[in-house]
Amino acid sequence: MHLKVFKSLLFSCLIAISAFGQEPIDIEFANRFKVIKKNDISWGDYQGSPYLEKNYSPAKIAASDNIYSVKYNAYTDQMEVILNGDVKALNPISNYTVEFVNQNKVYKVFSNKKGEKGYFVVLFEGEKSVLLVKETIKFYYEVKPKSGYDKYKPAQFNREKDRFYMGLKDASSTLLSNKKKDFYTTFGEFSEAIKKFVKSEKLNVKDSADLIAVFKYYDQL
Repeated sequence: MHLKVFKSLLFSCLIAISAFGQEPIDIEFANRFKVIKKNDISWGDYQGSPYLEKNYSPAKIAASDNIYSVKYNAYTDQMEVILNGDVKALNPISNYTVEFVNQNKVYKVFSNKKGEKGYFVVLFEGEKSVLLVKETIKFYYEVKPKSGYDKYKPAQFNREKDRFYMGLKDASSTLLSNKKKDFYTTFGEFSEAIKKFVKSEKLNVKDSADLIAVFKYYDQL
């Protein structure tokens, strides 16, 4: 996709979708083109999308009652908000939530082990911890065949497998391992109790519904 075409599509989106409410004081100005350019992608023809949803959707930000047009960019890990006809990136602040009102979906900001802040989907929030999902989209450059036996692979955005995390009260997060032994150690002194519960209930620690049951039980210990 060339720059001229990209700007044309962006302009069409801005005309088609209007934002509601006033601009929150913690939203930084950054239009979508600058966000993408910052990631050093040489735009050409590509497949897929950096977004999980095609259109902007109504959402509440933080404790505000205002409704904004928002779309999550899972490639740049940015919440893009339309404000006064411009696309801006919401600064990831730890106590912020973004609630998509028509999707029953809430994002919160947590930091990873490197201290980098990002947006996670909240599946369950208890007194001890929060069950989170990290949605990720990666960009893969085109691969040209080096011989007649190789296949051409176009540049594309690809939805990666979602990963589950435990969110803590200090807004940090820990990746939940797919290996049961490492999974249980995440719960510290309650690891044995969690292990027995998972075994007795025949739960799959890779399944979101079963993980919600685990976190609800953990919250009662």
